[in-house]
Amino acid sequence: MTAEELIESYVNYISGEKNLSEATCSTYTGYIKEFLSFLRGRVSGITDFTSDDVHSFIRFKQKTVPEKDPHDRFTRCGQKEIKSRTITLILSSIRSLVKFEIIEKLRNDNPMENYTSPKLEKRLPTFKTEETVLTLINSPSEDSYDALREKTMLTLLYASGLRSSELLNLEYKNINFTGQTLNIVGKGNKNRVIPFSENTLNLLEKYIKETRARAGNVTNYVFANPKTGKPFTRMYLYKTIQKHAKEKHLPHISAHVLRHSFASHLLENGADLKSIQEMLGHSSLKTTDIYTQTLHKSLIAKYKNAHPRAFIRHENEDSDDAGS
Repeated sequence: MTAEELIESYVNYISGEKNLSEATCSTYTGYIKEFLSFLRGRVSGITDFTSDDVHSFIRFKQKTVPEKDPHDRFTRCGQKEIKSRTITLILSSIRSLVKFEIIEKLRNDNPMENYTSPKLEKRLPTFKTEETVLTLINSPSEDSYDALREKTMLTLLYASGLRSSELLNLEYKNINFTGQTLNIVGKGNKNRVIPFSENTLNLLEKYIKETRARAGNVTNYVFANPKTGKPFTRMYLYKTIQKHAKEKHLPHISAHVLRHSFASHLLENGADLKSIQEMLGHSSLKTTDIYTQTLHKSLIAKYKNAHPRAFIRHENEDSDDAGS
């Protein structure tokens, strides 16, 4: 079996049998292609690699990781974290490849059996204030069709806490206009129902009416490229958010930050964790529980900024210094 044939069969395995998301399949496949290319000249066959070969590849990747990539969400928290998270993804992809090779009887051993991933520190979700988010989603006007589409996309991201892939692949059949809910199939083919507001409904109806007046019903996707009928890309969404953030002089915001903001603002305003978990589509409540830590840090910051006695300790220290 050639490397190309192995990759093709592997992709069918992770997308078909394992039912991994398109984004995960793309990430895994990219790393596997790099790994197999790295192995050329090092091993006799593409299924003969050992844990030492994996370790050599990891060391190679560590040396070649860029210091900063504006499109990589892992590069914003320091080089140490980039390495750990990238390594974890690489090892996950190689583990799945080994599992596939064993299932297909391409090898009998498991070089990843005792290979441990680096321990990752839990990162608190990044979210923006309600004022910042509203400034962003109110940036596009409704005067032109493109601006109306951009406003609807930004509004729906924040109103429903959708992942970027869920927004871009949203179909008309997923919208319950009467009940004001979205029926979303998320990670692992899990269904969830997310409510949205009257204002969001009005904006969505206006956008859809304008879309159908222009293009009819040529596509099932709500946010489709008029030239191709296919969903807009992640890069289009990324650039759209950055464009409006820049226009309003806002700090970095992404689709995932809007999702975090959706959850954090719900929690701040009294929503229970179980409901937030269901709306986000988290399989475990532990994943959602991290927002309580975010809320805790937010409350401390607000206290320090607002309470007149918040810095009493420093005032006392200054008084002591003055008297000495």
